[in-house]
This record gives sequence, structure tokens and C-alpha cells, in this order.
Amino acid sequence: DISTPIFVGQSPALSCYCIPTLAAGNLGCTDGDVIAQISILNGATNLYTNTSGAGCPSGLVGYSDYTSLGSVVNMQAGNTYTCQVFAGQYGEHYTAWVDYNDDGAFAPSERIGFTTVQAPGSGSVGVVSTTPANFNITLACNPLPGAHRMRVRCVFGVANGLAINPCAQNNFYGETEDYIITIDPPLSCPAP
Repeated sequence: DISTPIFVGQSPALSCYCIPTLAAGNLGCTDGDVIAQISILNGATNLYTNTSGAGCPSGLVGYSDYTSLGSVVNMQAGNTYTCQVFAGQYGEHYTAWVDYNDDGAFAPSERIGFTTVQAPGSGSVGVVSTTPANFNITLACNPLPGAHRMRVRCVFGVANGLAINPCAQNNFYGETEDYIITIDPPLSCPAP
């Protein structure tokens, strides 16, 4: 016998991203382990800055979702930019990813940059550091043009940003911020 067709709806991949977790008893960014300010620079030109300050703006422990702002910056495929981050009270390591294929996950191949030197903290509760940590973010040459989710994450107590996982980490302190960016097509290559 044959039943009538049954359709099962699925949420779009953009609504299926993991909300990062920290270790049991985690404190998230309550002790100044935050992304206090992030800027994306193209050479000396500041393309975007978000200053969230010394605490977590969202109600979730260590997670801030800025995707409701829409696309915050246009970046060109194949280009390299500078990500400038300022810590809160404590120094951290940082990593950034872009979900190029919009599958709702950040694959290791979608890591676009990370710190090798810990960003210095201010040393004071509620005070943003005045010394940034900079790292290059390099976009792939062939992602689909359009809007994609970018994640920036800081974690305390890791050897470098390469050790940071986009979703789960056995750490007590840190923050994750999600944004939407627009990737423009690469420049056309002139004929040889």
C-alpha cells in the first residue's frame, strides 16, 4: 500500500549553528575574558568595528550573536585583511572562521585566521585593553559570493589560536561572537 506523501520541513542551515560551550561551571566572559572590540582592516582602512566592551552583551554565557545586524562588512574573495582585537581584563587567543558553504558548521578548512601571540589584557575589571592583537584573515579564492556567517572566538589558557575549536572547548573562560559578512567575487584575472 502507498501512503499519501509526508513532507518534513527543515530549518535553514543558517539557523543550525552550534552555540559554543565551555567547561562545567564555566564563567564565560564574566571575569573579563572577552572580545572587547573587533575591527576588520584593509590596509590602513577600517572596514568595520564592533565595540562590545568589557562584558558579555547577550544573556548566554560567553556567546554574542550579532547576525541580526545583517551584513556588517563586504570582503573580497582571495584577499587578506587584518583582524584587530582588543581584550578585556585578561589576555586571550583568538580565531576566526567563515562558513563558506553555508552548511551550518565551521570546518577546519574554513578557519580564516588566528593569533599566535596572546592579546594583552588591561589587568582591571571592566576595562578594555588599549593594546590590540592583530592577525591576518585570508579569504578563500572561490567561495560563493554573498552573505556568510563569520565566527570570532577567544579562549583563555590555550597555546595559540590554532588550538581553539569553533563549538566546544574544555575551558572556563572566553567569548564567541557571530556576524554576517558579504563576500564579493574575486577580481578578474587579466589575460597573460
